[in-house]
Amino acid sequence: MNFRHRLGRGAIGNVYLATDKDGTTVAAKLVDNLRSERSAVRELQNSRKQLGLQHENIVKIFNIYIEEDIWVFMEYCEGSDLNEYSRKHYNELQQNRINIMTQISRGLAFLHDSKIIHRDIKPDNILIQPAAGVESVTAKLSDFGLAKFQEPEESTSVMDTQLGTRHYMAPEFWDKKSGGHIKYHKSVDTYALGMTYLAIVLAKKGKTLKPEVDHIIEETELELDLPIGQIMMNRKKTGQPRLTVVLDRPEDSPELRALKALIRISTALRPEDRPSACQIQDCMESLLKGSPDEIDKKIFEELVQDLGQGDEASIENIKVIIIRTI
Repeated sequence: MNFRHRLGRGAIGNVYLATDKDGTTVAAKLVDNLRSERSAVRELQNSRKQLGLQHENIVKIFNIYIEEDIWVFMEYCEGSDLNEYSRKHYNELQQNRINIMTQISRGLAFLHDSKIIHRDIKPDNILIQPAAGVESVTAKLSDFGLAKFQEPEESTSVMDTQLGTRHYMAPEFWDKKSGGHIKYHKSVDTYALGMTYLAIVLAKKGKTLKPEVDHIIEETELELDLPIGQIMMNRKKTGQPRLTVVLDRPEDSPELRALKALIRISTALRPEDRPSACQIQDCMESLLKGSPDEIDKKIFEELVQDLGQGDEASIENIKVIIIRTI
């Protein structure tokens, strides 16, 4: 293996550009940020299970090498992560955002169907590379260093520590009553996906992508620069009104109103009120096909039905979203 230079760093190690003995260019991850032998075993198990995964919108893992160190050899994607793409190609991002957001949802839906919770969905972990044909770019989910593979009998798992990136972490991560033991499931990824969508919708030219509330809330919360999920949990504890992360505006296009509706549903306070990755993908596929006015109303009706365990206010809010979006 010929190592050329360092590409960057992921959640648990540095990633290098390398060429294998067949001349194939690969990305090689040296796993070096493991807290224990148990963590090393988990990373090894995670990487081995990923060897069989094949999807256009996730980064492939080719091989694993274990001796004194753990090396994971992955598909090398030319281009940049979504953050860098937004800074350098802002206009292209605006032109391609529905395509990119749809591809991200496809990758996440595939992972969830494969019983995998990513646990660190964010722009830094979405790679954008040039593509030939109809789609001008390809988006791929990367960095599965924090991924959790659910066993067939698992519907939730217990997490002993906070994992992920704070501005993309769901409200339940900020509930101190849990004592650090948080029951989590795939909805942590759908929340992070909603926050990623919010960051794309609110993107500013030349700036790093960041999910923010698009209207004024309490000054103290803004001054502290708290993650939205933490603000949501703080409001719940203090009995304040629920936070709406993004508002409709008269000048919004039908497409933007549809995206905002999807963001509001995906970033719901309660995990059980969030749609699945497959439902998000269905919504994005409808947007990608043409006019937002053609979004299949049945998709949103299914959301209302699936979220029917929520309180009256939640269901009424979703009904309003349907009316505004269709």
